[in-house]
Amino acid sequence: MGRPALPLAPVTFDDLPAALAWLDGHVDFESSMPSRRSLPTLDRMRELVRLLGDPEQAYPAIHITGTNGKGSTAAMTTALLGAQD
Repeated sequence: MGRPALPLAPVTFDDLPAALAWLDGHVDFESSMPSRRSLPTLDRMRELVRLLGDPEQAYPAIHITGTNGKGSTAAMTTALLGAQD
């Protein structure tokens, strides 16, 4: 737990130019973010798991995602895998 936030004093302005000057005086994080030169890929994640010794290969897994149907998909997958024995 960090320190509790101090209450901020309200900021008031005499006119619009003063308000705009105050806003312009802050860092614009959006414009300073690095831009993407190409489409995002999984190359960095592949390199990370390779450096970790490919832990995802240690045991078989099925990752089920989505909004609807995960329960029935998991049940069907369990039944299919159980029938292989």
